[in-house]
Amino acid sequence: MFFSNIICYQQGIAFASAVQTLRASLHEDSKVRLSMLDLVEKFREQSATFGPDKIYSLMGLLQAGQPSLLDADYTITPEKVFMQFTVSCLRYYGNLRVLGLAAGAELRSASWCRNYSLNIAGVEESRPLHGLPGRPRPYCASGNSSLRYHFSLEYGVLSLLSLGMDEIVEVAGVYRPGATLDTAKWSNFVDEAAPERKIAFTCTVAADCLTKPGKKYSPLEEAAWIERYSQAVNNACVNRQLFVTRSGKLGIGPWNLKRGDNIAILVGGKTPFVLRRCSLGEKRRYISEFGIPGDAYKLVGEAHVNGMMYYEGNAEERIKSGEVRVVPVHLL
Repeated sequence: MFFSNIICYQQGIAFASAVQTLRASLHEDSKVRLSMLDLVEKFREQSATFGPDKIYSLMGLLQAGQPSLLDADYTITPEKVFMQFTVSCLRYYGNLRVLGLAAGAELRSASWCRNYSLNIAGVEESRPLHGLPGRPRPYCASGNSSLRYHFSLEYGVLSLLSLGMDEIVEVAGVYRPGATLDTAKWSNFVDEAAPERKIAFTCTVAADCLTKPGKKYSPLEEAAWIERYSQAVNNACVNRQLFVTRSGKLGIGPWNLKRGDNIAILVGGKTPFVLRRCSLGEKRRYISEFGIPGDAYKLVGEAHVNGMMYYEGNAEERIKSGEVRVVPVHLL
C-alpha cells in the first residue's frame, strides 16, 4: 500500500506538471485554440490519482468561448462522469470523434466510452485518425449526415444509426512500433496484386496522408517522398491491424479487431468504425423500454477503409427521402 500511494502521488505530480506546461504554451501563443475534447485527447495517456480529474482539471485551460461541456461533480461515480462527458461531446460537436478515444481503454460496462481512470501512461496508443498530419482533405465517411443518437445512463447504452456495413474476412498481424510493411508482413497482401490494388494499399496504410502515388519524381525528390511516406505509414499504422472486407476493401483498424467483426459507417461519423456483434443480455430491457429495434454491438474502434472515407453525394437528403436506409445499432 505504501509503494502504491507513492506511485499514485508521483503520477499526480506528473499530470499536474504536464497541465502547467501546456498552460504556459497557450499563454505564449494566443492563436492556439483547443477545445475541451482537444485537451482530453491530448492528456488521455497521462495518469491522475482520480480518474475524473483528468477531465475536471483541464477546464481551467479552456480559452474564452470554449465550453467545458460538464460541471465538476464528485457525488457521482467516475463511470457516469465519463459517459456524461462522452455524450456531451456528441451533443456539442455533432460527430463521433470522441468514440475513437475508447479503443483499448474502454469501460467494462460501456465499450463506446473511454475509462479515464486507467493508468496507461507510457503505453503507446494508436494515433487518432483525425489528427494525422498531411491529409489533403478531412475524412467524411458519412458525408453531411447529421448525428442522431439515443443514450441511457442507466443501461450504459448508446444507440446510433448505420448507413451500411461490411464484414472483415482477413486480417494481418499488428504493426508494432519500429516495424515496417515488410517485417509486419503486410506487403504480402499485395505482392501478386493488380496495379490498382497496390495503389489502394499504398494509400490505405498511409491513411491518405501523402501525395498520390504514380507522380514522377527526380532521384532526390524520390528519396524525400519515401522518407515522408515511411513517416506517414508509421503515424497511421502503429498498433493497428491491416484487414480485408468481404467486399474486397482494404483497411487499417484497432490492434484487437478480428475476423467476423463489422465495418460500419455510422451517421455523424467522420471515419468508419469496427463493431463486434454481441448479445443484449440483461440490457434487453432497454429495447422494450425505449422501443428502439436493432442489434447490439461492442465498439472496437475507428478504422480507415479505402473507398469508404469520403461519402459522395448528399447523405442527409438521401436519409430524409428514404433513398438510403439507415439501421439502428446499440453500442453496449
